[in-house]
Amino acid sequence: MKTFKIVSLVIVDAPGRRVIPFIDGLIINKEDGKGTWLIEAYMSHDQLSFFREAEKTHQELETEVVITYANNDPAPLATHVCGIKEFGDTISVLLEGKIRSRRNAYAETLLEKLVHDGFEGEDLIREFKMRINRRERSATKSGGK
Repeated sequence: MKTFKIVSLVIVDAPGRRVIPFIDGLIINKEDGKGTWLIEAYMSHDQLSFFREAEKTHQELETEVVITYANNDPAPLATHVCGIKEFGDTISVLLEGKIRSRRNAYAETLLEKLVHDGFEGEDLIREFKMRINRRERSATKSGGK
């Protein structure tokens, strides 16, 4: 197994992107021949209801995780909640999942955002090129050290 530090954690759902503020987190490649990854994120108790509901309904969570360095591309995973532990004012959430296709998910997300923001034609092309070259991230670590 290989373990990596998490820099950001985002849940992508129908209304948009839910940046999950966390105190600390790891992602583990189980190297089990099935492509399984485990994410453990330690966070404030105010995230409990969201993850409890996802656990109760066995909801698949489209998850984006930036690993090790903030300038790395987010890794897209299809995950589900497989455990929650409460520690007073904090919780630990365990997600299990598989990495989704390595298509350029960031480029697709960026393009959708730019179109939604009203860019079109040459302005769209110029803005897309500028942001893709900067590798702009909409998800940054919102808590922690």
